[in-house]
Amino acid sequence: MGLLLGVIFQAGLLSATYTPLQTIKVGQKPGAMAVIPSSHLVYVLNQNAGSVSVINSHLLTVQKTILVGKTPMAIAANPTVNMVYVANAGAGTISAITGVQAAVTWTIGGKPTTLVVDSALSKVFVGDAARHEILVLDATKGTILASIAVPSQPTAMVLNIATNDLWVAGGAGSSGYVAVIDGTNNDIIKTVSGSTIPSGITSISVDPVSNVAVAASPTGAINAAIIAIDGANNYAVTDEAVSSGQAPMATVYDPGG
Repeated sequence: MGLLLGVIFQAGLLSATYTPLQTIKVGQKPGAMAVIPSSHLVYVLNQNAGSVSVINSHLLTVQKTILVGKTPMAIAANPTVNMVYVANAGAGTISAITGVQAAVTWTIGGKPTTLVVDSALSKVFVGDAARHEILVLDATKGTILASIAVPSQPTAMVLNIATNDLWVAGGAGSSGYVAVIDGTNNDIIKTVSGSTIPSGITSISVDPVSNVAVAASPTGAINAAIIAIDGANNYAVTDEAVSSGQAPMATVYDPGG
């Protein structure tokens, strides 16, 4: 069984020595990345340039720069159809990129800030920070299939690839929430909230076998900055304390753990 608890902290990181293969110049304020393994292409968001740099991972050079919308915030890949999607928070649009072709614009409104792709269901889930909802799009046409209201601004999402359920974390103020959405039927299965769920969650991961999710909040209280939610046990919540000065910001699932 895989183990989830890979957590990255802003403070207290272990030092590591590595040798870069190449330094590649991209656009202004590079951020999140997505990969299409079959074509050996890496897509890099340039947040201040409103563009995506496409890097050939064999040649380690920028193959093309593709314009997208204003303030791109998130990117996700759909290797099944050789497409990449960009959420443009400042434009209320999704840019759909096939290979290295010019982006096609899907207008959805609001403030899209998070993205998750379900290749099996051919759906793109978009977190809208302005309207506090999850939009479900057809992954090839951009048609809006459904809109699902969540308690407040969604800040992180992850897909359980075994169940096709979408886990959405968000919230504001002193506490947050985690909503679990049935990706097949586009409705909420469970919303977990209250004092045990910190606000400001920046990352959530899920083990598809055990259906346990782990979320991290760099601004949460030190006694609940990391939480685990057991989807197989009535969504029971376990809080994990961190040391003073630590700010957990990312989690990852290791299938070989």
